[in-house]
Amino acid sequence: MIKADLHIHSNFSDGSDSIPELIKNIQDAGINIFAITDHDTIGGLS
Repeated sequence: MIKADLHIHSNFSDGSDSIPELIKNIQDAGINIFAITDHDTIGGLS
């Protein structure tokens, strides 16, 4: 089964988790496909 979340924000935008925390939470949730959708920044890309 494929699980997807195509609307996730990091702490570079209006989320509270750092990129490493997001990745861990995404893996723990079994999400296979995701998109980080921070507003007005690409700071989380690296």
